[in-house]
Amino acid sequence: MPSSYPDPAAVLARSDELLKEGRDAENTELLRAAAGWFPEDPYVHLRAAVLVAAAGEVVEGKEQLRHAVRLAPDDPDVLTRAASQMLVLTEEEEAERWTRRAVTLAPDDFELAGHLSYLIGMVMIRHGLEDQAEQMFLQSFDVDPKMAVHGVTLASFFEVRGDPDEALKVVEAALQHSPGDADLKFIRERLLGGSSGEVGPGNGGSP
Repeated sequence: MPSSYPDPAAVLARSDELLKEGRDAENTELLRAAAGWFPEDPYVHLRAAVLVAAAGEVVEGKEQLRHAVRLAPDDPDVLTRAASQMLVLTEEEEAERWTRRAVTLAPDDFELAGHLSYLIGMVMIRHGLEDQAEQMFLQSFDVDPKMAVHGVTLASFFEVRGDPDEALKVVEAALQHSPGDADLKFIRERLLGGSSGEVGPGNGGSP
């Protein structure tokens, strides 16, 4: 491995810098290489999964997620992050299985509690349990309103349920935390224009 990246933390820190600079192609190649340098680090594989999938290599992205889970099958943080991304990649059965596993392992003070509630809500939607899903989406937005996907999902849920006024309230509240989020702005315009939407993982599904 290059001397400039002595450990996974150095790779992830550099990846953060490249992300801020918008150098996506370079970031993708770095993480793809790092997955070979540090094959036993699940967080390198999680980051690689996001980047390669965004670059159009969806199959490789899914395999990176599966490898991360194989490395840390009892880590609720890894399971939650992997489930979130696998949901975006439309592998709902695997996402549900990892979500349920994370629920059994997450501590009371779990850092990703809000996002785990969101994932549980998506599982409930998948099984037609809308009332339970609503409670999970409300909880996820209450716990972590700064994560735009929680506002997007809750607003879309209310919209689909035929309550555009409540949906708009959620969007306005979420925009206070994420004023530049394109999905929230789009939903707001749609609500004000009177068109309809659907509940889904969006493109902000990763914690």
